[in-house]
Amino acid sequence: SKAAAVRATMELNATRASAHALWSTMTTQDRRLDELRAEVHRLRLHARAREHALQSALRLLEIATAEKRDLAHALKRETDGARRREATTPQREPRRRRAASLKEGCPRCRGL
Repeated sequence: SKAAAVRATMELNATRASAHALWSTMTTQDRRLDELRAEVHRLRLHARAREHALQSALRLLEIATAEKRDLAHALKRETDGARRREATTPQREPRRRRAASLKEGCPRCRGL
């Protein structure tokens, strides 16, 4: 009958509309999933780059710490060596004060 055909056509159109809406939603979800996958990939790359930068910074810190320790040891050795040399060096007599000028220091100029 004609009414059954009209009803079947309406149901078919409704099913098509529903299928199209589902397909559209699914396509949108696929795009969103692709965006999320790209974001996860980008974040992983950034995390690796940050981890690499952190490792490099830690290596530089270890090197700088070792250099500082070496410098501190060298300074201590130098200071200890200077103290030993100072302790073993005989103390000199204080030097006499020099004349304020050559003229005052010259016996002929002083009238002697």
